[in-house]
Amino acid sequence: SLGIVASSDPGEIRLRCALQIWKADRILDADPDLPLRETANAPFIGRYYHQTLSFNNKLWVIGGNISNTMNDVWSSSDGVNWTQETANAAFSARDNHQVLSFDSKLWVIGGLNLGIPKNDVWSSGDGVTWTEATPNTLFTARDKHQALSFNNKFWVIGGIGEMGYKNDVWSSSDGVTWTLEILHAAFSARVGHQALSFNNKLWVIGGFDGSSKNDVWSSSNGVTWTREIASAPFSARYGHQALSFNNKLWVIGGYGGSYKNDVWSSSDGVTWAEETPTAPFTARYAHQALSFNNKIWVIGGYDASGAKNDIWSSSDGVTWTEEVAAAAFSARYGHQALIFNNELWVIGGYGATGDKNDVWSSSDGVTWTEVSANAAFSGRVGHEALSFNNKLWVIGGQNWMGYKNDIWSSSDGIDWFQKKKFTFIFE
Repeated sequence: SLGIVASSDPGEIRLRCALQIWKADRILDADPDLPLRETANAPFIGRYYHQTLSFNNKLWVIGGNISNTMNDVWSSSDGVNWTQETANAAFSARDNHQVLSFDSKLWVIGGLNLGIPKNDVWSSGDGVTWTEATPNTLFTARDKHQALSFNNKFWVIGGIGEMGYKNDVWSSSDGVTWTLEILHAAFSARVGHQALSFNNKLWVIGGFDGSSKNDVWSSSNGVTWTREIASAPFSARYGHQALSFNNKLWVIGGYGGSYKNDVWSSSDGVTWAEETPTAPFTARYAHQALSFNNKIWVIGGYDASGAKNDIWSSSDGVTWTEEVAAAAFSARYGHQALIFNNELWVIGGYGATGDKNDVWSSSDGVTWTEVSANAAFSGRVGHEALSFNNKLWVIGGQNWMGYKNDIWSSSDGIDWFQKKKFTFIFE
């Protein structure tokens, strides 16, 4: 089984492994009429650190790593029949890359190839033909940078490369021509920072530059950066959660020598209000935080005592309600939480008994329904869970048996389907 533990390296998530050995006295043949996985073994090889996204009404799987990095591209309109758009894309094999949809194209930016950072940029309108927008962007090769869309442009901010931490800022309106907005931004070179768009500005909050940070910076153009505050009231941290809710910036929990459970907000990034110095929920890391029904929700995670299954909500960040002290689902971290059909969903993860494959939902965060105690897919962590085409999807991941490349879907979270027969299309 695999677990996630905090690391002293802000750019690293450590996987804790435990070997489990199981014995089956008998294996029954499955009834072909019963709901099964979309595919037990998709035609693409089991992998991790790949990228999955929705583009042109299809699911896409691009690159990743098994024992070696990959550069194949696959697509599916239903999760059953997968098309290998290309076995060897024009871009080199890689993992930990960035993939996004922009200007009606798929884009692949940077990543790692044999441990070497990349800074090339590629685009494709169909996933088959890839155009090298630039073989080596002017910005140096890097990893763990922040990439986002702002003012109809790509932005790349900071990160780490062969020469160490970065604080340069780059932008591009087409992925081909890149503009160095500033080589050395006013904020220090860093990783583990949060970058987001809020109130028509770019924001950089906290991070790690050799030590934990709690400074806050903003820019309306990516060139001129204003230090809104040199040392915010919240303690220095990295791997924190930063989000936009109720027209405010929010910083919740994280890690900075110890786990955090303070909650802060700001309407302008200058004046920060400590909504609570010590939220009722324990200080934690690897929790899930999201906005649902006009509230901020914190679900599970990992604190000094281990995995959690408490659920908290707040409509203002000041008053927090413990929706349930110990949810019906067991304590876990590394789980997936998302919104589907106007409900909160928790799927899989890792806890005291190992990898999970249970599925839970709630319309109010209080009453939780065990939609499936033992879903057709095996217990796992590091999986992808998303809403696509009016269904819940679980794709790949890892468990004690190794890497996974099975694909499952469900329209209700109860019946998970796998088509026993699927079509291989190689082009």
